This record gives sequence, C-alpha cells and structure tokens, in this order.
Amino acid sequence: MKIRDYLFHAYYHQFLTIEADELTDKLKNRIAIHEDDCYAICTAYCAEDGAVHFAVLSVGPSWDDCTRGLEKDEIYGIFTMEEVAECEARLLDYDEAIARKGNAFLEKQENDVEEDVLFLRTDERLDNLRDIVYPDIVYVGVIEGTEIVEYDMILSAIDGPFVKGHLIDKTASHQEYDTVMALPYEYDGGIRLFALFVGDALSHQEETVLEKIREISSRYGITFSGVSIRS
Repeated sequence: MKIRDYLFHAYYHQFLTIEADELTDKLKNRIAIHEDDCYAICTAYCAEDGAVHFAVLSVGPSWDDCTRGLEKDEIYGIFTMEEVAECEARLLDYDEAIARKGNAFLEKQENDVEEDVLFLRTDERLDNLRDIVYPDIVYVGVIEGTEIVEYDMILSAIDGPFVKGHLIDKTASHQEYDTVMALPYEYDGGIRLFALFVGDALSHQEETVLEKIREISSRYGITFSGVSIRS
C-alpha cells in the first residue's frame, strides 16, 4: 500500500518500512548504501513547519532484511512526504530495537508545539480531512449563500466543544487568517467540520451564542476531545 493511502494516525509516531528505491542514495553521506539497499525503516513526525517527515532508522535490501544501522543512535537522513507519498510501505509490529531508537528520536521532536495541536494530530476523526503534507491543515465547511463550501483551515487549539483554527485562504465572505470556531458533524459515514463562527470581530448576537455554548459545554464537561457527535 502506498504511503498516501494510509490514514495519518496509522504512521504518525509509528514505524514503517518504505520501499524507497533510489531515494536511499540521499543517505550515502551517513551510512554506506549498497546497490540493493532500496528499503528503509522510518518513523514519521512533523517538522517545525508542520510538514510530515520520515526519519530513517536503518536500511536494507528487502522488506524482511532492513535493519542495517539500527544498532547506532544516529538518524541517517530525512524523507519528505512529497518524496515518498507514492512509495509502497508496510507498517511494522512492535520491535524493541526499532522502538528504542525511534522513540529516542521522537522524544526530541515537536517539543515547542502547543498541547492542543499535538492532541489534534492524534485525533483519528480528522484524518480524512487532513492535507497529506501538512496534517494540521484540514477542510472546514463555511456557509456561502445556501451552500457549505469547504476551505483549508490550520488547526490551533481546542475551545470547549470547538476546534479552533485560522482560514488559510480568503473566501467570498471572509479574510485570510480569520479565526474559525468549528464543530464536528457526521456526514456520509465520516466526520466533517462546520465553521459555526468565523472572524475575530463577532457580532453581539454571535458573542452571546458563543458564550452560551461554552457555558453549557462547561457545565456538562463536554470538550471537542470528548464531544458526542450526532448527525
């Protein structure tokens, strides 16, 4: 199965073998690459700019023989999603040696990322809405006339039952980087996000409704991470 066909949670902070072919040539300055070394065991994380990267833990000539270099602590290189999206990959079962090296690397990553964003990266409900390269960017539905049109939003926080973010592009009614307060809803067997409030300057009526929703949600202990979703 190609990496692009996996849901984000399946490989994020997990371990997988990638059929990287000639991409392993990128690693030659860190580890000797033999002619048949076309496979790499990697772990996935988000870089400082939010893009998915795959850190190479070891290499080898086949799916089942790909652990050369695993005994050393160093990472041998980084593959970007653009480079490996079309590559075949297999998720790995737990292996102590792989986990030891991979987790030691992962512990040093994403330390400056807000806790809410880290949580949202692990929320499987959002996986079908995510950008393949930048998983913090998701589709959000915005009302335009009589239709709901989906735009890109970058996730920033959780606010009670809402997931909070910012529009990336200007829409027909809203400006680039406008704040979005979105709620999840069920549609066609999956989860979508609906922008209930958009903009930093809400009307008095919108502010009243927003505060009422927050009050009720707080009273019942409802947050986005534990919200009960109804269609």
